[in-house]
Amino acid sequence: MPKKILYSLETQKYTVEKISAHRQVGPKVQYLVHWRGYEEPTWEPDHNQTLKPMIEEYHKSLNDKGFKVHPAY
Repeated sequence: MPKKILYSLETQKYTVEKISAHRQVGPKVQYLVHWRGYEEPTWEPDHNQTLKPMIEEYHKSLNDKGFKVHPAY
């Protein structure tokens, strides 16, 4: 599992705990991201480059469990 990712937004930094789901919204994919210190996860766009290692790990875990995922992952 990759190290937890620090996501910086302006002057605040957030730590990603895990990605637990994904969904298709029109032509875009969003990921349900759980943040350290926050109860509610948020849906984040797939083009968020900071989350890319966690997104790849999430898709790898789905593949390992036998789920069919997008070939790019």
